[in-house]
Formats: sequence, structure tokens, C-alpha cells
Amino acid sequence: MGAAGIGKSRLVLQSLCLPNDPNTDDQKSRMHQFVLYADQSEVEETKIYAAVRTLADTSARAIVVVDDCPPKTHQRLVGMVMAPHSRLSLITIDNVDAYSVTAHDNSAVRVDLAPPAVTEGIIDALLPNLPS
Repeated sequence: MGAAGIGKSRLVLQSLCLPNDPNTDDQKSRMHQFVLYADQSEVEETKIYAAVRTLADTSARAIVVVDDCPPKTHQRLVGMVMAPHSRLSLITIDNVDAYSVTAHDNSAVRVDLAPPAVTEGIIDALLPNLPS
């Protein structure tokens, strides 16, 4: 969770190597075959629950990503993913700060905007010849 517009969704999608070109064949880009992505603002909550329950019940291996996911939905999905037979991993993304992360809650992480020096350092390391 964190403020809107700071790149939480982009970070997750880039980290999971979702390729722009589906014909890409390198090992890193194959991870996208195991990712189920849904934006809750565009998909009915009941459809997300049904898909996750089916994946969990069949012991399918998948990474479930739910964007714009309110705390209530997050908690329900955590319950499904934590079932004994489930082989699912879960990432939910939320813009609402009303759900506070406590020391006892390891199911949520708050992401804050990185200082410009950090962002510039990452760009310099990845693209050293990029003009300023």
C-alpha cells in the first residue's frame, strides 16, 4: 500500500518480468506464465475470489496480483492463499492509507516515494549512457 502514482503497480509488474513481447523466450520472461493479474476496479470481486479459490483448491502454482485491492479483499485472499493445499503467492496493491500496517501484520507492506537521489542512482546504474 502507499500513495497513488508512486509506481507500486509498475514495480510489481516489472519485478515479475511481464514482457511487452509475448514471444520473448528467455528464462526470466517465462515467469509471466504463472502470473494472474486483476485490477479490482475492472473485475468483479466475486470473480477474483472464484479464480483464486479454484487455483488454491487445485494446488496450482501461480502468483496472484490484485491491483486496487481494498483491505477487506486482501484479508479474504490471504485466507485462501494460506490454505494448507494452496501453492499460491499473493501480491495485492492498494492506494488507501486507512489500513495501517502493524508490527504483528506481516501480510502488508507500505511503499513510500523514493527520494530523487535513489531514483537517479538506479537509472545511472541501469542506463549509464542515458543523456540527462
